Amino acid sequence: MLMFMDPTYDFIFKRLFSSSDHLNVPISFINAVCRYKGLDRVATATFLNQEQLPGNTELRRGKTMVDIYCENQRGHKFIIEMQRGPDDHLISRLVLYFSRMFASQYGPKRNYDALYPVIVIAIALTIPALTHKKTYRSAHFLLDEETHERDITEVGFILVELDKFTKTEAELETDEDKWLYLLKMIGEAEETPKAFSTKPHFLDKSLTLTTALLMPAVSKPIF
Repeated sequence: MLMFMDPTYDFIFKRLFSSSDHLNVPISFINAVCRYKGLDRVATATFLNQEQLPGNTELRRGKTMVDIYCENQRGHKFIIEMQRGPDDHLISRLVLYFSRMFASQYGPKRNYDALYPVIVIAIALTIPALTHKKTYRSAHFLLDEETHERDITEVGFILVELDKFTKTEAELETDEDKWLYLLKMIGEAEETPKAFSTKPHFLDKSLTLTTALLMPAVSKPIF
């Protein structure tokens, strides 16, 4: 018998999304959750340093460590965070992550052309600040108050609450559906869901659900 490991736990989440040998996994996840289409879709990705220090030397002890930090073929940066437990300060922490990562691009040459957009993707079981929302996904950008035009494109936050994602396996249609179902439900599955049995294109031949998330079940704990 096999049992699945729960990818909402930090170690498993990073194992699935941060392997340079399987870049198709975070690429597919970003495209799915950000709902990118056409020329906006991420085609390639490169992992970046997950640790950033504030520029003020008096605050150097306040380092930032994010779960996944990568960039696409256009230089756009993506922070991917998994938050399992409720965190009243999650939104503030995500804004801090964005600020640190955006500022880290500003080097001694003071080249503003080298400042690329930073998109923060946060997956949580629940986000206390969003309890009033009925939908499981919300996208937050800077918009003009009157026209709702997005003139400032350097910042964006995609927030997903898995507890609000209620689609059954039979209702999965998009890659976004499948990714969120995988994150929320695979830890409870006793066999590979039929929706994934044909090896969806976001998992290449060397990274199937079995090799990425399965471990042999044992009759007693191993210490």
